[in-house]
This record gives sequence, structure tokens and C-alpha cells, in this order.
Amino acid sequence: MIQTFRALFTLLSKSEQRKYLFLGLANTMTSLLDLAGVLFSGFAGVIAYSYFSSAPMPVAVGNVLSSSPLSQLSLKTQLIICGVSIIILFVTKSLLSLILTYLNLKFLRQLAVLYSLKIYRGFAKKTFYEIRKLSRDSFSFALTDGALQIFIGMLGSYITVFAEVFFLSLALVVMFIIDPLLALILIGVFGFLTFFSNRLVSKRIISSGNENVTRSIEGKRIASETKVLFRELNLSGQFLGFSQKYQLNRSKASSAVLKMNFLQLFPKYFLEFITVLSGVILLVGNGNNAGASMAAGKISIYVAAMVRLVPSLLRIQTALVSIQSGLGGVETTLAVFKTVPTQEIYNREDGNHSSATQPSGVIIRELSFKFMDEDAYLFEGINLDLPPNTMTALVGTSGSGKSTLLDLILGFTENTSGVVLIGGLPVQQYIAENPGAIAIIPQEIVLMDGTLEENIALGVSADQVDYARMAFAIKGAMLEGMLELLPLGLQTQVEENGTRFSGGQRQRIVIARALYTNPKYIFLDEPTSALDEETEKSFVSMLETLKLNSTLLVISHRKASLAIADQCYVLAGGKLNVLDDENQSAKVIKSLEESNEIF
Repeated sequence: MIQTFRALFTLLSKSEQRKYLFLGLANTMTSLLDLAGVLFSGFAGVIAYSYFSSAPMPVAVGNVLSSSPLSQLSLKTQLIICGVSIIILFVTKSLLSLILTYLNLKFLRQLAVLYSLKIYRGFAKKTFYEIRKLSRDSFSFALTDGALQIFIGMLGSYITVFAEVFFLSLALVVMFIIDPLLALILIGVFGFLTFFSNRLVSKRIISSGNENVTRSIEGKRIASETKVLFRELNLSGQFLGFSQKYQLNRSKASSAVLKMNFLQLFPKYFLEFITVLSGVILLVGNGNNAGASMAAGKISIYVAAMVRLVPSLLRIQTALVSIQSGLGGVETTLAVFKTVPTQEIYNREDGNHSSATQPSGVIIRELSFKFMDEDAYLFEGINLDLPPNTMTALVGTSGSGKSTLLDLILGFTENTSGVVLIGGLPVQQYIAENPGAIAIIPQEIVLMDGTLEENIALGVSADQVDYARMAFAIKGAMLEGMLELLPLGLQTQVEENGTRFSGGQRQRIVIARALYTNPKYIFLDEPTSALDEETEKSFVSMLETLKLNSTLLVISHRKASLAIADQCYVLAGGKLNVLDDENQSAKVIKSLEESNEIF
């Protein structure tokens, strides 16, 4: 657990570490008020016994009182003052603890939000290849429940443990001074049973916590897959198989939660046993009448201490259980948090060049790529020029690497070697300095929950939407007819990845999204795959208009798109070949037609 705390603590900046330690220290110092209240309880017990029984006061207590202002007061007044002091000390301690706990949790909540946002934004600096390697469900858990668990659950619990252990240590030291034998017995009993209970339950709690996190992530994935595959499962009659898998998952998850909740009961029963046992020892050890008044003081201290110690021990045990049960989630979250960018991201201030003074177009030289876990190159020595205001078509068989090449050009995947320049700048620098100047129309359509307007003006707040651009995008994507049929128009809600719309309509929404930023470079991956023939003709006509102001690269299997391209390349066998000869082009296209790669 110390290693886990060190790993979490090093996540914080120096100023955050100082604030965390200050709040923890302040919380710890409130234990001094508890200790003072326990001591006053002892004095109150001795004074009360002497007052009601007229027995002489113990010499040690009498010496302490004689050196204080209370010595001039009657026993009754001393007793009242001690009682009021006890109430003030305990109430003040409780109020301060509540305030400090609130401030601490507020601070940790801010950290949870801050670091979730940092990591969320940090993923924009990663390659698309790295993003795809991450588990979607683990990523979602880390940025939501995992972040809260780390900062509020774990770091908050560590503060509780430190503060309560400090109080327990002080209380036992005081008891050792008053009654060494009793203190040694309590330390022995407390120490043994705490060690025993921790050894008994900690590994099981950690194991159950890991199992709970694993099954939670798995359960969310199964539920999501069931929803996405609803039609296939329904038609194939395989809902039962999925339901059995889900039942097994929920059974394991509930078993893990049951174990954690049951194991948390052990400390409670141990504490009850300790309290009764130590009370019996105290009564037996102080049962002689000779020291009755001192015994009354010891018993008063013991009762007051137990009133404060038992809740303190329970808080420690609860915090330890929270830490132990959360270790599994911490590992998953830290694995995501520690993922760092693998390439430099340029800021607007870092660039020494203005894209306005740089040559336009795309230049690719000696570009090579292979996956990290493979020896063979997917392609080598790719050279390609995309002149400004032209359209380039890229064809090839399935699996030849067309989409990967597109990811490399856009910087979503890190190339093994070679250079990609857009507008005369490295692609990441160009993107940073010219946000919106590059657009992509991906093959996989993703629509978010929200309005059509929000899906087209992606990430733009409602009060910042440029409706001139919106009109241009809608016209370019030929969405006018669809919008006219929708009563709410652009305010129509898009839910569940746009399942209410046809495939062609969903693709046109994505095309409008790409056009909204008025891009200089547009990269299209199978843009007409879901369009009907009539709409495709209109879209191809639109491409001819777009290339008057933009540079286009189109990956397509449609002849209509190839026919208007200024240049056409075929990617095959890891090489990129230009189709600049009519006979050669005819042969390649015929070959692709025969394999159903072009139609």
C-alpha cells in the first residue's frame, strides 16, 4: 500500500503535494483536541469520585491541580469546568474534522476533474495506432470511476489512516504514562488482533476488489455489445448464449462485492472483543479500594478513550478496506494515466513558420511503415505528391494498407521512417497551427448523442456556431432535402449513433461535418460507400467543385470517383504505383473489378 501511495502522490505537482500534505497535517493535528478531552475526562473522574465519596484525591492528581488555577476553586466547580471543557474539546474537534474533511474532499474532487481532463486532452497527442490498442472499457473506467477512486477514494483514505493512527499513538502513549501495564496489554491485544485481522482479510479484500473492477468493465462491455449486436443476436437466436455470459459475469461481480462487504465486518467484531476484554482487565487490575479515586480516574480515561478510540479504529479499518478494495481499479487507471505521447506536438507559439508563406499541397517522401509487433513492412519507400487544388484517387485490394497510409499522412499513426509535409510543414505542426484546415471523411461513421447541429459543428459551443459555414456544409453534403422533412431541422436529436437515419443520410451528416471548417485539405475514405446512385452522382459533382479550393485525396472503390481524379495511384505489394498509362490503368481497374474491389 505504501508503494501505491507513492505512485499516486507522484502524480501530483509540487504545489498540489504541499496542499495535500498541509490538509493531512491539519486533520492530524485535530487529534490533540481529542487527547486533551480524554485527559480532562480522567481528571473529571478523579474529582467526581473525591467529591461524592469524600475520599482523598491521589497525590499525582492533586499536585497537577494545585499548580493550576483550578486549585482555588471548590471540587464541584472544578468538576463543572472539566465537564464543560470536555464538551468543548470534543465538539470543537468534531467540527474541525468535518470542515477539514470537506476541504480535503473538495480539493481531491478538483484533482479528479483536473487529471481526468488532462488525460482526456492528452489523448489528442497520441497516435491513432496507440489509441486503438487501448481497451475502450478500461479507458472509460479510468477517466470516470477510476479517477474518482484514485483521488477521492484512495488519497482521501490515506489521509484518514495517517490522522487516526497519529491519534491512536498519542492516546496509547498517554495511557502508558498513566498505567504502563494496562497500556502494554492494550498495545499487545490491539496490535495482535489488528495484525491478525489485516492478515486475515487484506489479501481477500484486494483479490475481491480486483475481481469487482474486472467484472465491472467486462459487464459494461457485454451490455454494450448486446445492444450493438441486437439484430444479429435476435435473428440468430443467440440471445441465450449472451445472457448466460452476462449471468456468469454478474454472478462473479456480486460474489466479489459480497466478499468485500462480509470481510469488512471482521474488524467491527474484533474491536468489540478488544473493548470488552480491556475493560475487564482494567476493572480487575484496579479493583482494590486503596486506589479507588485513582482507579476512577483511570476508568474515566478508559471510557473516554474507548468512546474516541473505537470510532477511530473503525475509520482506519474502513479506510484500509477502501484502499485494499480499490487497488485493482488503481492499477487499471494508472496504466492509462501513465501512457505518454510518443511524438512531439507543436504549439502555435513553437512554430517559426507561417503556413501562408509555405508551399501548399502534400509531399510524402520515402515513407515506410511496419507494425511494432511485426518484422515485415506493410509498405516501404512511398513517394507521393498531392498538388494543391487537385484530386488524387487511391485504389487497392482490401488489406493493402490504404487506410493505414491515410492515418500516416494525417499523423494518426507514427511512421517507421520517411517524411510527410502538408503546406510545407510537418503534419502535426500544420494541424496545430491551422485547426480545421484538414478534414477527414472516415469510412466508419460515428455520430454522437446530441443535435444535428452539434454533430456537424463538432465541438463548437451553440453560441459560437457559424451559420454561414453551416449552410455551406449542408449544401455541400446535400442535406437540404433531409432537413426539410425534419420538423426540428438542425435541432433534431441524433441518438444511438444515428440509427434513426439511413446509411446514406448518416454519411452525408459526416460529410457536412468535414465541410463545416472550410478545409484546404480533405481526405476521404470510401465517402460514397453508403450513398445511392443518384446521390453519388451529385456528390462526385460536388468533389469537382471542392477541388477548386481544396486538395483532395480519395480512397474509393467507385469508378465514378476515379473518373474525375487528376491522378490515380494503386497500392499493392507495399508499393505505390501511379496509373499514368491508359492501357496500364485499364488492366489494373479490370483486375480490381474481377476481384470486386471496384464497381
